[in-house]
Amino acid sequence: MNLKQLEAFDAFMSHGSATRAAAALKISQPMVSRLLSSLEEKTGFELFLRKRNRLAPTPEAFRFHQSVVHHLAGLHSLE
Repeated sequence: MNLKQLEAFDAFMSHGSATRAAAALKISQPMVSRLLSSLEEKTGFELFLRKRNRLAPTPEAFRFHQSVVHHLAGLHSLE
């Protein structure tokens, strides 16, 4: 798991879509999708249900997001 993956996940969860997450992070939407897919592989559990080319967060994603927010806040405080 790396920082870019966690930031993409946080942006998706905060903004509600890969397109809006990409705009917030100033990267492409396909890059956000790749980062989210690779994060799912790293975690070993499903973060999203895929329906008609849309991502819907699973209950596990919401629980995981709480930890990610806490982790990112700690990293940003080091800056």
